Amino acid sequence: MPKPLPANGGRAVEFEAGLDMHMMNLLNGAERTSEQFRQIAEKAGWKPKQVYRTNELSSLKILEFVKM
Repeated sequence: MPKPLPANGGRAVEFEAGLDMHMMNLLNGAERTSEQFRQIAEKAGWKPKQVYRTNELSSLKILEFVKM
């Protein structure tokens, strides 16, 4: 592997990058921070409860909200 690439060749983020591209191109979506999700949810009457990491190699997270 060339020096700047991790040992797995960058495969750990390939799935997330593909999801980002689908979301942006097909749904006119945008990547959001946890704070942006919190603001959107609070406007809709929800409050954040917990953030779950899917695994240590992934940037995907599950955000749990509860009704206010």
